[in-house]
Amino acid sequence: MNEIKINEINTIIVTKGNIIFPQYDELKEDAQKVYDYLSTVEVTEDTVKANKKLVAAVNKSIKTLEDQRIRVKKELLEPYAGFEGQIKEIVGIVKAADGLVRDQIKDLEEIERDHKREVIEHLFDRRIKQYTFSEIFVFDDFLENRHLNKTVSIEAVEKELVEWLEKIQSDMATIQIIPDSKEVMTEYVACKDLNKAIKTVSDRKALSEKVGEVVVDADAEVYIYKIFDKKDSMIIEAFMNDTKIKFERVGK
Repeated sequence: MNEIKINEINTIIVTKGNIIFPQYDELKEDAQKVYDYLSTVEVTEDTVKANKKLVAAVNKSIKTLEDQRIRVKKELLEPYAGFEGQIKEIVGIVKAADGLVRDQIKDLEEIERDHKREVIEHLFDRRIKQYTFSEIFVFDDFLENRHLNKTVSIEAVEKELVEWLEKIQSDMATIQIIPDSKEVMTEYVACKDLNKAIKTVSDRKALSEKVGEVVVDADAEVYIYKIFDKKDSMIIEAFMNDTKIKFERVGK
């Protein structure tokens, strides 16, 4: 690629504008005379009317003066507006170039990540064949996004893969000798965490037992007795509680 030479930015030449206002002193003096007159004239109906006409005439002149100010300002700013447009055009081109480079870097990084994924998947397929659970776990069970980062070497990923496979083998050996092994194994395949799998099955069994305790058998026989004395009722309930007889009070 041919080397592109970037020109250095030299000092930008500015020619200062020069505004000639020959009537400044004269018009300022007229404005001051109007102010001085209005501030000292005696206020009567006649003078108020005359003052209003005077101020209206002066405001008309001021409107002309303001129009001249706006025109001069616009003329002075035209060179800056053109200069500003030139700067923005250059900056826009450079920003677009920066965006191109960023997109190129992103595309290149994605290609590198895809290639690294293929290498790691090849290692996974080769390693997992040595274990009896090769048909249960797949590559995505192991892979994490961080494995594809540049900062993580293939050697480090392979070492972590071996440790991961050995841990699974150890966990599955443990599962085979504990109660509810089939249920625990099902949970373990889903979460790949032995303690979590055991706890999930244990919690589910405990919940099932609690539900079983409160479920009433629709076919169970029910015997109804009427006790007419409150004291006798309390004695009977105490007896049934002590002997763990299931009962339900339906009245007082």
